[in-house]
Amino acid sequence: MTAKSKRASAGAESAANVVDIAGTAMSEAAERGQAALQAALNTWSQEAEAFYGQMASQGSAALAQLQACKSPLEVLNVEQAWLAARSKAYLDSGLRFAQAFAQVARGFSADASASDASTPPA
Repeated sequence: MTAKSKRASAGAESAANVVDIAGTAMSEAAERGQAALQAALNTWSQEAEAFYGQMASQGSAALAQLQACKSPLEVLNVEQAWLAARSKAYLDSGLRFAQAFAQVARGFSADASASDASTPPA
């Protein structure tokens, strides 16, 4: 084997190693990303279920209160209380969603950093 062919063979092996390392890093990042997305989906599902359950409960309570109202002022008070409770529920739920998805984003950032660190310089 000539020196030129030995260098070419070593270069091919080096390129194959880089491809293997990059492929492994990408595969591991994809698996972690899939787990993070599944966790986010689970969080979304749980939060949506709790939110709509709370909304139905508050709506039923408000309807019962409305039926007991004797004046337009009492109706207005019930409606205002219901609206305030729903507004707070939207805010609280939105914050929980934001926190959950921020955590997922941090996971993706960590994956990207880990992939960058495991990829050898060219």
